[in-house]
Amino acid sequence: MPDPDPDPDACRTRAGHGAPPPSRVSRVRAAAAVLVVAAVIGVAPGLATAEGRTGIGSPAPIGSSVVGPSVADTGVSPGQAFASVPPTRILDSRGPVGGWGAPLAAGSPRDLTVTGGPAAVPVDAAAVVLNVTVTGGTSNSFLTAYPAGATPPTASNLNFAAGQTTPNLVTVAVGDSGQVTFVNTIGSVHVVADLVGYYAPAATGRFQALVPVRLLDSRTATGGWAVPLNAGTPKPLVVRGVGGVPPAADAVVLNLTATGGTTNSFLTAYPSGGQSVPNASNVNFGAGETIANLAVVQIGPDGSVMFGNAVGAVDVVADVVGFYQAGSGDLFHALVPDRILDSRSALGGWNGPLTAGTDRDLQVAGAGGVGADATAVVGNLTVTGSSANSFVTVYPTGTARPTASNVNFATGQTIPNLTTVGLGSGGSITLADAVGSTHVVYDVVGYFAPT
Repeated sequence: MPDPDPDPDACRTRAGHGAPPPSRVSRVRAAAAVLVVAAVIGVAPGLATAEGRTGIGSPAPIGSSVVGPSVADTGVSPGQAFASVPPTRILDSRGPVGGWGAPLAAGSPRDLTVTGGPAAVPVDAAAVVLNVTVTGGTSNSFLTAYPAGATPPTASNLNFAAGQTTPNLVTVAVGDSGQVTFVNTIGSVHVVADLVGYYAPAATGRFQALVPVRLLDSRTATGGWAVPLNAGTPKPLVVRGVGGVPPAADAVVLNLTATGGTTNSFLTAYPSGGQSVPNASNVNFGAGETIANLAVVQIGPDGSVMFGNAVGAVDVVADVVGFYQAGSGDLFHALVPDRILDSRSALGGWNGPLTAGTDRDLQVAGAGGVGADATAVVGNLTVTGSSANSFVTVYPTGTARPTASNVNFATGQTIPNLTTVGLGSGGSITLADAVGSTHVVYDVVGYFAPT
């Protein structure tokens, strides 16, 4: 993350996004989500050590079978298309950007105006896509983003430990007065938000998911780098016409993984075209740490995106998982987040943890407000109480399990991560654990459909 540089010295965790307010269910326009399928990068999962996390979208202790309230949407929101923008910093509580000028204290929600501003987000925007980073927290806690004017939902976007720097891509519906609200649970923490796009009636970008394809692995010849990314030397990656991305694509969805960094640093992804590295960040990492985060990146005029590293050197892996283009693809339909699986209880029918070697199906179509015409589901996946370092993969039922992962975790760690996965046989998805066993919680937040 740009100067002043935080110290990303611990494992990062990622979470889903907040619910539209109950009072706005019938008129919420969209709360978009993007595909996150993190491909395995050839290193052991769960390498980063993790401290205890709090909150998985329930006020109950993590080990409890009690789950938070959940209410499915009572109506189908209109689908919305996407408009990408170059990364634009709209909040940094460590300074004057965004108007806070102080850390976010527990129990004191704060609003952020997201319409207008330097990115000219229209006043009728339904949702914004932000890369949100927390840093300098005084306690283990979690951060939730939700539409202004709403009751804070039973959900979380970023879980973090004291002193940890954690990024996550967040999509949140726009609330009253063109604002979104952030709330912190325990202690205080600084918050940084970089705008990368929005969903609005006049936007034209429709989403198309791809089977994950590795476009770059700087540890090998894939992508043409074959060496780590050094600070001060941004490098391009051609994305149009590669890995299923068409020549007309406007933005690309990449799972970025940083591994083997020589020092604490951060990666920034941005459009090609001669601009300098923007004052934004996508992946924060510690020396030697392996960490992934989703990025939505506007494609430059030559069909490329750029990557910059702030300090030292680091290997970079980029897996394309989807793209946006005008004219064809799917629109996102928002739902009030609804819990359809909690393996710690009977919810979802599992009644026990997910065990390595025993893939399990989850019925999605018709559950939690997901429509019959859904092509993919968007949900927040949380793992907790794991018995070993491992990773969970989510994929369409009836297809071969891909060489990919959705969430990597250490023994006992609680990590949520936003996922988008195509629906398979009977409108179901399948979940697989690589090693040991882990409890799984799945909260539906929306779905993609043709109209």
